[in-house]
Amino acid sequence: MDEADALALAPDDPSRSAARGLAVPSRWDGAGQDPEAAWGRVRGSGREPYRVTLDLAGEPAWTCSCPSRKQPCKHALGLLLLSVRGLLAAGPRPAEVDEWLAGRAERQAKAAAKADRARSGEVADPAAQERRRARRHANVEAGILDLERWLDDLVRGGLAAAQARSWASWDEAGARLVDAQAPGLAGRVRALGRAAHSGPGWPDRLLAQLGLLHLVLEGWRHLDQLPPELATEVRTQVGFPTARADVVATVPVRDRWDVVAAVISDDGILATRRVWLRGRSVGGWALLLDTGPSGATFDAEVVVGTTLEADVHRYPGAGGRRALVGARHADATRIDQLDGSEVADVLAADALALAASPWVPQTPVCLGSVVPLCDGAAWFAVDGRGDGLPLDRPAWDVLALSGGHPVVVVGEWDGHHLVPLSCFADGRLWSVTG
Repeated sequence: MDEADALALAPDDPSRSAARGLAVPSRWDGAGQDPEAAWGRVRGSGREPYRVTLDLAGEPAWTCSCPSRKQPCKHALGLLLLSVRGLLAAGPRPAEVDEWLAGRAERQAKAAAKADRARSGEVADPAAQERRRARRHANVEAGILDLERWLDDLVRGGLAAAQARSWASWDEAGARLVDAQAPGLAGRVRALGRAAHSGPGWPDRLLAQLGLLHLVLEGWRHLDQLPPELATEVRTQVGFPTARADVVATVPVRDRWDVVAAVISDDGILATRRVWLRGRSVGGWALLLDTGPSGATFDAEVVVGTTLEADVHRYPGAGGRRALVGARHADATRIDQLDGSEVADVLAADALALAASPWVPQTPVCLGSVVPLCDGAAWFAVDGRGDGLPLDRPAWDVLALSGGHPVVVVGEWDGHHLVPLSCFADGRLWSVTG
């Protein structure tokens, strides 16, 4: 890992800038490293210095006592920059670093043992497992009946009245669905609340979200009549998880996978990290999705800007993009080239994705040879044929990297705007998520 690789882990540009400011040895107390870890204390806005630890032995991982929701935080990035620059002295590890590393190793060992048991089909108590499944199904059914009554009242009052509802009313309805063990539906109800207060054009967005929620409920009512892949997708939308071990047990897709983008979001309730992989030959797109409570930290299983020769196991369902990385067949290398598609091809792929699963929130996009252009207040990524996709924000960073020349842009298309996430220019991939 070099300095550019370290900065590629940052969630946004402000984090990168702050990390550079912290990568000064005089700002740290008790900083050091050995082949397995780096550690140190840095003064922040809190009363006590923040304690930062990095795992250097495997995939990048970190912990910091600061309250930041960004992962990695600026303190972890600052310490990592000191490490890759060779500015940390070697020394004995503090006891708290040993404890953290031991805890990580123990958790990884338990997860591996659990996966082994699942792959072998071992079930501790089949009868108890069946009782749990029946209880959950009954809870979900009761939650859906309550949701249908709530939606009837919402629609009867009209969209204008829906906007007048307080956020607490949307959150309360979502909380009831969480209690009913239907977290997927809870997320969609809270999305309704956000759509109702999303500014100009909110009625269209709220109506679209209502339609998608209604479609999930109709799918649930006719689950036994749906094709297996679509039925699995409906269950996923309701909130039934697929065990990681079941995914790993599927036949993998082996390819050279470019890790082209990552984005972390946190709505105050749920933290989510999406990492996009793109196969070079047969793999297509793959999404590594991690979720946790607000403020959760995520280990870097893969690093944006690298290419993996690896097996990828796909989750079942009509969407077909969520996946897990399995066995790796070579060390990761830096992405040295990236080819993209024209706008027309991107829109055609988006149509196919929506036909397979109408609940797909965003389509991954890799546009080749586009130039960011500004038309008044609106920005577009325009290809060589003159076709363009509207961008969600002013793309000064992409324009600066392109120098006005065509570049490859990776992002997420939500049907209305393209959200740029990374840009391939000057022979390497740059994050533009800020």
